[in-house]
Amino acid sequence: MTDTYRTFYDRQCELAGLFSGMADELDRYSYLTALGGMLDVPEEGFMTEDRLVKGCQSQVWLELAYDCDEKLRLTAYSDTLIVRGLLYILRECINGADRTELLNGDLFVFDKAGISELLSPARRGGLSSIIGEIRRRAETLTER
Repeated sequence: MTDTYRTFYDRQCELAGLFSGMADELDRYSYLTALGGMLDVPEEGFMTEDRLVKGCQSQVWLELAYDCDEKLRLTAYSDTLIVRGLLYILRECINGADRTELLNGDLFVFDKAGISELLSPARRGGLSSIIGEIRRRAETLTER
């Protein structure tokens, strides 16, 4: 493996590592919301009904596609900052991954980073819905 290719597993470990030195829940929560502020606002017209994820307290829009190298590319946005932080992490884990990695790999970043424990039960349920929808869309993607 070269430095230019990081697996889905590697990306999750790197992102979880960003939170590893933060013993304080408030620090982890603050960092998560800071990541949410870094999520790009999608192009006008992105927030359509077909991209909306059902089962979330917040509004969440997703698009999963292949990039020019046949790697996954996630575009996502939410109306709440904390969910945008979760989406930022998902995007960083998924972008550049193979479809098989996403479908067969364990998504452990939120537990390993100590983020899952920060979320309310409703927010954890919403995150589960988002992850389920991403995997569902990955299953339906066809190669170009």
